Amino acid sequence: MNYFQAAAVRQNARLTGISSIARGGDVLFAQECLRGDGERPPLPWKCVLPFEQDGFLRQDLEKDEEGRVLPVEEGALRGGEARACLEGAFEILVLGAPGAVPERETTEIVAAYMECGYRIVDEADVMICLLRNDEFLELAAATNPGTEVSQRRNPLEIPCSKAGTLAMARYAIAGRRPCILLNMDAVSPWQTREMRNDPEAGRHGRAGCLFYDEIVTPLVRRCEGALPAGIIADGGDMPQGPVTVFRESLLVLQQRLGGLANHHRKQAVGGLKRMLTLHLMATGIAALAATALAFDRPHEHPAGLLGFLILSLALMKPALAFWAQRIEEHLHHHHERESWLHARILAELCRGALSLWPMPEQPMDAADEEDFPKLKRLLRTLRLLRVMDEGAAVKGQSPRPALNAERPWQGETVKEANMREAVRLYVQSRLEDQAAHYEKKQKQALAEERCWHRSYQVAIWTAILLGGLTFVLKVAHVGHGEHSYLDVFNWLAVPVILAPFVATYALGMITINDCRRRAKRYRDMHHYLRRLAATLTATQANSSRLRLVEHAERMLIEEQHEWFSVTRNYSV
Repeated sequence: MNYFQAAAVRQNARLTGISSIARGGDVLFAQECLRGDGERPPLPWKCVLPFEQDGFLRQDLEKDEEGRVLPVEEGALRGGEARACLEGAFEILVLGAPGAVPERETTEIVAAYMECGYRIVDEADVMICLLRNDEFLELAAATNPGTEVSQRRNPLEIPCSKAGTLAMARYAIAGRRPCILLNMDAVSPWQTREMRNDPEAGRHGRAGCLFYDEIVTPLVRRCEGALPAGIIADGGDMPQGPVTVFRESLLVLQQRLGGLANHHRKQAVGGLKRMLTLHLMATGIAALAATALAFDRPHEHPAGLLGFLILSLALMKPALAFWAQRIEEHLHHHHERESWLHARILAELCRGALSLWPMPEQPMDAADEEDFPKLKRLLRTLRLLRVMDEGAAVKGQSPRPALNAERPWQGETVKEANMREAVRLYVQSRLEDQAAHYEKKQKQALAEERCWHRSYQVAIWTAILLGGLTFVLKVAHVGHGEHSYLDVFNWLAVPVILAPFVATYALGMITINDCRRRAKRYRDMHHYLRRLAATLTATQANSSRLRLVEHAERMLIEEQHEWFSVTRNYSV
């Protein structure tokens, strides 16, 4: 454990243990987490059980590996050690497999054990698997990256129990989870350990980063200490509800991530607007210069001076193109767009967690880890911090009216009263705030759509007039007998003028359609959140309240995905 603690300290992280409490390695791991030593403090430990606690202890700890009941003293000793660990757990998650009867070895029991193991692997960042000697040797050889593929044995072909440690180790390795294999029969299991999916391997300049995330870690490190010069953290007060140390820390992180997002947004959007402006300038110069070329002898024409001036302006087009390329290279080199999008996503996830923090019952499905596969550690950390924050929930609300034992349908329980107050705070700090935000964004999108539509009309009419002028000049020259209608080169000025405006037309239509799409999306979100706030306020059942809150958070997450997908071509 000291090895993991040292890695966490190097990255300014906190450790949390998670396991079941089955005989053998699980009990040892739980005791080691809760005990601590002189080099590290005790670690918060979460326990996952396949079914109810007492039945699990009778099924697993009071029997041997063959299923025989242990002597009373030995069974009591094992059970006492396990119960002592359970008392120190900050959370006990009981999966509760349907139809599982602890006293009988049934397919439901095996399925419950498998689900318990898979859940632990899915929630862990690093797995420690304690294996027997034969299992350790076979799995280590089958997954050794130094062995040729043709000589490796498929790990799935190694015989093992479906719900055993070896099966979970194979699952973790297949899921690219960092996995430490320990041989329980070795003299020193730690010294003979084997590491699979080592996150430090092949990562230049990131030695010791056992808990490194490509997206989360760099941004969080930038938020530690003072922000870089020129970056101002987002403002805003703490949402209503109990103020705790964890919640205050999360607010600071959210504000600093928001400040980073605003800074990178300014750089990225400014660069994109400059590129678009340069594109339009180059298009206009090309069209005007091509129109001047419609004159056969501009030095004899009254507008010759203007023609030469336009021709000289055409020399600016390569310079504008070079400038646009430099802007694009700057955006890619400094990753302005990626940093903007990632920081905004992290800030919004923290904002949502702050709003849900005061709820006595947390909507567990509000933010699924699979919604943001590359941000699993952040979502998991937010949930763990909330569970460990004992003073976070709204408490002590007076039922309105008080519960009548004879007429329970006419009263309100304390839990319902606490949840009612938490929902009131959530509606004010989350739903109404987001509804106002989307109403404001809708107005901005409509204003942008009108601006681009006017620009688009100007560009179209300019193309028509310039193209018509060129056509008239060519016909006039041919009418004087100076050219032949079959002289193709004399007509090239027309497509030269029209071609740049075709590109401008396509770009304008894309921009206008995007503004219209965003305006419609913002309007729908505004109406949905207003309606949901009214519905949630009128709801009195806690289960229905949680369901509606989950719907609201899922809708906001969907909006984040929609916004991200049209800005980037891959997900987080």
